[in-house]
Amino acid sequence: MKKIWLVVALALSVFRAFADGGAIGSLEAFQASIVPQSHEYVWVKFDISPDYYLYKNKITINTADDSQVKLGDAVLPDPIAITNDMNEQVYVYKNKLEIQVPISEYANGVLHIVVNYQGCKGASLCLPEAKLDETINLTTGDVISNTSGLSNTQPNDDDSVESYFTGSPIMVVLGFFAIGLLIAFTPCVFPLLPVLFAIVSNKNTSLLRGFALALSYILGGATLYALAGIGAVLLGTGLSVYLQSAWITYLIAGLFLVFALSMYDLFEIKLPSVIQTKLGAKINSMQGMSLLTTFIIGGLSNLILSPCVTAPLASALLYISSTHNYVLGASSLFALGLGSGVPLLIIALFGKKYLPKSGNWMTFTKRILALVMIAMAGYMLSKVLFDYDDIVLAIVFGVITLTIAKSAHLIINRKWLINAVVAILVICGVFTYKQYAAMKMHGADDGFDKITQVSQLQQHIAEAKLKHKPIVLDFYANWCSACREMDLRTFSNKDVQDKLSKYELVRVDATYNSRDIQQMQNQYGVFALPTVLILYPDGTVVDGFQTYGFTKSADFIARLDKFNNSYSNLCSEDKVNNRC
Repeated sequence: MKKIWLVVALALSVFRAFADGGAIGSLEAFQASIVPQSHEYVWVKFDISPDYYLYKNKITINTADDSQVKLGDAVLPDPIAITNDMNEQVYVYKNKLEIQVPISEYANGVLHIVVNYQGCKGASLCLPEAKLDETINLTTGDVISNTSGLSNTQPNDDDSVESYFTGSPIMVVLGFFAIGLLIAFTPCVFPLLPVLFAIVSNKNTSLLRGFALALSYILGGATLYALAGIGAVLLGTGLSVYLQSAWITYLIAGLFLVFALSMYDLFEIKLPSVIQTKLGAKINSMQGMSLLTTFIIGGLSNLILSPCVTAPLASALLYISSTHNYVLGASSLFALGLGSGVPLLIIALFGKKYLPKSGNWMTFTKRILALVMIAMAGYMLSKVLFDYDDIVLAIVFGVITLTIAKSAHLIINRKWLINAVVAILVICGVFTYKQYAAMKMHGADDGFDKITQVSQLQQHIAEAKLKHKPIVLDFYANWCSACREMDLRTFSNKDVQDKLSKYELVRVDATYNSRDIQQMQNQYGVFALPTVLILYPDGTVVDGFQTYGFTKSADFIARLDKFNNSYSNLCSEDKVNNRC
């Protein structure tokens, strides 16, 4: 089975390169600049250092809210496909990259642009995500302000669906339209049918007039959804910091599960029936409505009368709130409204006889929507339960398989075929889980104590001094492929583990680039991940024993042996040395 389709965040990695004994970071390795070109478009250009490359799906170009100039969709050239050491295919750019970005609104020519990007050197070192944050007068070419630097964002995997959607707004809109179609062919839309019949069934209503009224009705609902999308983005922007906290993630995942359960008909999320009945009767009593009136009623009907659209709509709003993109939020929810209105439009044009007949297949469609929400809940939980995300994945897969096994009879009469489908799912799931478990061996039994705060590191140094043990300090991140390879092929090696048993093992988890993480990276001069340092018991770095990027187990053992010899000599010569 392929990875569960999950929707959601922005990419983060870390990078360091050593050339002629020096290190360069993201800003030096990928020199970004903005070049104005008439009133029609601007160029975003990158000068990429030799042996480095930029990831295509980690390049985002946006205008800030205070920008007078508005930009359209960027036109990226075709990337190069490469395969990294983890056998993952990624798309990158090398040497030079020039991106043409059209100007949709020039205004006074003041552009505030934010460009996020990330890259690596080979497969061994990864850079932190950087950003070009610049305000420039396109008319004069003068740079008004520049606050470029490293981004402080949440990570994202190279191959995640979320990063794919982030760079493909058209795919997001099409995805929401598809969700709308799914909603359209569930019992959710049935309460809307009498309202639409009341509008278009007047004997004096022509086919063209009926079509116009139906379209106005559908656009009213879609516009309401679009306004809800803008509201969600406003809420998401104001709470962007809090949305990254663990308890908010748990809350959102819980909401997705609640919405999923409502799609299983365990309960309904809707307004009180008294209010629905009165408003529905009032709408049905209206005759000879104008297009504007129909437009308004379409919005109210979608909000009030539909009993189960609340769940998928609320789920969509949760996703949109995290994008912080007003245009994307409005257009996505508008597309969802259009998709859900397709059967209503068919009614207006051809009558009810051309619609698919209601039946068990509609219930099955609703179950599929529930599975999408469960997958979303699993995705949200995996962001805060990384050490247990394989369990979360297994539970989500189990629920999906069980749902298909229990619901497939609604559309398939042959029991043997259902059993065959379930068996194939289970077999594929087992093989996928085994492969995922191997990829996820982030040193679960390697003895490292994972920390994220400076105070935790200080505590480990104090313990090391009491034990008279040197420290191996590993800077690591979940999203770093070279870090995963280091765990899988080096730290899991039995000989390496035997050598490390003499050390205090500390792992700085730099998955989230917090202030404490940045402070520890600055303190020890860490520009790249993975970086492994050896410290004396007093916390002083042992010069000459740093390792950067993936290191083979044999080379790492040789480095440890070399340090052990020098450390033994140091302590034998001076037994009261604070470093022993």
